[in-house]
Amino acid sequence: MTREPLTEERPLRASGDTLPGIFSRPYAAATLTFATVMFLTGFAALAVVPTLPTAAEDLHGVALFPLVAGCFVAASLLGGVLGGHWADRSGARRPLALGMILSVVTLLVSASSVSIWQLVIGRFVDGLAAGMVAVSVTTAIGQSYPEYLRPRMLAMMSASWIIPSLIGPPIAGIVAEAWSWRVVFYGLAALTALPAIALVAVLRRAPANDGTDRVALPDDLPAAEERASRPPLLVAAMLSLGAALGQYGVSGWDTRHLLFVAVGVALLVVFAPRLLPAGTWRSARGLPTAVLLRGLTSGTYFTVEALVP
Repeated sequence: MTREPLTEERPLRASGDTLPGIFSRPYAAATLTFATVMFLTGFAALAVVPTLPTAAEDLHGVALFPLVAGCFVAASLLGGVLGGHWADRSGARRPLALGMILSVVTLLVSASSVSIWQLVIGRFVDGLAAGMVAVSVTTAIGQSYPEYLRPRMLAMMSASWIIPSLIGPPIAGIVAEAWSWRVVFYGLAALTALPAIALVAVLRRAPANDGTDRVALPDDLPAAEERASRPPLLVAAMLSLGAALGQYGVSGWDTRHLLFVAVGVALLVVFAPRLLPAGTWRSARGLPTAVLLRGLTSGTYFTVEALVP
């Protein structure tokens, strides 16, 4: 008995034609640029962590190490919401370009720090830029690639963080020990500058999607009216502020610091439910559970990442 071929096996294939891959001529430049951007973003996010205790000691601000290590993560939340909101409204090109430019500038600001608070500001804005870049790259993939290529590109973006996580911290530690922690920041700024320029050029001529492959929104998202009634940027800003205040508060044990912790926790308790899908805290089926598990795993990861150095 001969089995009939499935007619919907490759719905986008024309007769006798081969579908272009992510490294084919229409997409090769964009693929390589996106992979490089994510590689360097991961390298910048992970490589500088081992140098932060040395930097804090050099700037006479060891007590503020929790804020130095944690403000990047706190700001990336706001950056992700800002970049996603902007990209949804007007495309990914502008938030992605701005995020890359900010990454270069803030690495230079951190490298030239003369006080611990300058380093804190540099790390916070760098987290803001990293959040914008990460979500804008994902949006740009959705806007520039057909549906059958998006899973491959997203897998490549995730894989682009693996090598930086393995080689970034050891290299940065060796450079900081042999020369200075400032050399790590200056070097990353130089490495990020060229892909930032290339990215803007690639996005100008990236193959446009024909509009037939739009991504459907999950069924368990809140209604449009409910989402519109909760300004995401304000909520994300309050959450980032709450996280930063909590991180600053644990740098001391007097009444003033405990007050900062209390204010930070209050902001998180009030505003976190407004940004998360309904049912997240009780692990409701579908998107809420995925968000909760993602939050737990990411929280554990970044906590250990800050604790080990």
